[in-house]
Amino acid sequence: MYLGGRGGTGKSTVIKAVHVLHKELGIQHALRLTAFTGTAASAIDGSTISSLAELRNSNSTSLKSLETKWENVDTLIADETSMIGCRTLKKLNQNLNVARHSISTDTFGGLDTVVFAGKSYILTNKCGIM
Repeated sequence: MYLGGRGGTGKSTVIKAVHVLHKELGIQHALRLTAFTGTAASAIDGSTISSLAELRNSNSTSLKSLETKWENVDTLIADETSMIGCRTLKKLNQNLNVARHSISTDTFGGLDTVVFAGKSYILTNKCGIM
C-alpha cells in the first residue's frame, strides 16, 4: 500500500494513529514502524530500517535477532520511503523472507500489510518507478 502526499499532508499522523490503534487493541507486537533515517524513525516512534531489518549484519547472532524482531509481526509501515533506495528495499525483502522463513516468491516475508509512506516524486530518480 502506498500513502503519499506533499510535506505536511498528514502521512506521519496517519502512521501514529495506526500505532495508537494497535496499542489500544493490545496488538502492538504485530506492528513494526521504520524509516530510513533516525530522525524520521524517531518522529513515528519507530526504528531505522537498517537496525530493524539487520541490513548491515549477516552472522548467526543477527539471524536470531532478526527472527525475534519479526516473530508474530503482520504489518510493516515504512515512512519517508522516498529516501530508501532499490538495494535497501531488496535487502529488506530478502531479510524478511529469511526472518519469517518464507518462500522465495513471498514479498517482504509474507507480511499481511506493508505500507510505504512518503513523497512519490523522489522515487522516480531512485528506482525508475511511478
